[in-house]
This record gives sequence, C-alpha cells and structure tokens, in this order.
Amino acid sequence: MGSLALDIETASPFEGKPFNGDDTDTLAWVAIAVAYDDGSGSEPDAEVFFRDGGWEDKHTADLLNRFITWCEGRDIERTLTYNGSGFDLRHMANWADDLAEASVRPNAYTRYFPTDVSTGAEASL
Repeated sequence: MGSLALDIETASPFEGKPFNGDDTDTLAWVAIAVAYDDGSGSEPDAEVFFRDGGWEDKHTADLLNRFITWCEGRDIERTLTYNGSGFDLRHMANWADDLAEASVRPNAYTRYFPTDVSTGAEASL
C-alpha cells in the first residue's frame, strides 16, 4: 500500500467571472504534480502534467485522463495534499462531475473521487 501526493495549479481566465477561489466555475485547471511512494524505500515516482490546449472542457478532461492513467495500477492507500479537501480534491471532483454532466467524460466523479470530498472530510482516491 502506498501514498499519493498531489498538488494542482489553477488560473482564472474567464472574462466576466470575478475570481473566487471557492467557486470552481471561476477557475481552470492548469497543472497537477503527483508523486507515489509504494513504501518500499525506493525513490518515489513523480510527474507533472500540464494542460495541453485552451480552456474548453475537452482539455480539462485530457488532464484528468492523464492523471487517472498515471494512478491506475498503483495501490494507493492514502492521498497527501496541502488543504486537499478544501481546494485540490474538491475542485478536481467538481471538474470531474461537470465533465460527466456535460457527457465529456462519463462517470469520472463516481469512479475516481470519494463522495466525502464535498463535505470537507479527508479522503483518498
């Protein structure tokens, strides 16, 4: 069983929407840094994924897909973040839910994000 560490970076590129760090609709996901430690004492695997393209949903879905693909096959017992339930995981879950609602990436939220992210409780992927 291992640990996943993650941190996201965001921007507020939408005209007419004043920045509000608590409102996912005012943010765009720009990058995610991830690291996985399997507990064996070997060097952790680490990667940074950057958004590839504009602010359309398909580019958010691509970033989510690359993150999910990177996580698959890793035995993640816990997720480590700084304010993850209050920011990173909450916004990632909201984007995943929005993508599913827009039929851009079905089932992303229910498959990859725990239901307690919205409550602020610490959660693992």
